[in-house]
Amino acid sequence: WNLAVEEGARGWFRGVWANCARAALVTSGQMSSYDQTKQVLAASGIPLFQSEFVRIGLSSFVSGITAATVAAPVDLVRSRVMDDARGEGSGKAAKYSGALDCIKRTVTVEGPFALWKGWIPSYLRLGPHFMVSLPLLEVLRVHLFGLQPL
Repeated sequence: WNLAVEEGARGWFRGVWANCARAALVTSGQMSSYDQTKQVLAASGIPLFQSEFVRIGLSSFVSGITAATVAAPVDLVRSRVMDDARGEGSGKAAKYSGALDCIKRTVTVEGPFALWKGWIPSYLRLGPHFMVSLPLLEVLRVHLFGLQPL
């Protein structure tokens, strides 16, 4: 309740646009890479990749890597801007004027690869999730709903 009292209704929605951008990037990276990887593996002609089980597993793995890679810069900027905003109530001056300023300062001071700091923890969270959820999606599509695999 301190947030509502100190910052008003706007405080409840700080970072919502960064979260929306992250969700859009993760979902688009996840599903597009999953579908594309399955298609490439199926068309490869390699006997191992003709197994639907293998294609689903590898595609899920690639999907996790892609989603983590796409989301990492947004996660870093979101975390830094939201953490910087905590200084507002403490009397300290904010370090960043916004997300674009955070990106500019990070790349200038730490280099462009700094945007991917935290990639490993991000993958360790997203990768296993996709390794479970995407095969489950395929099983439900085929066996419960009688649809073709993705």
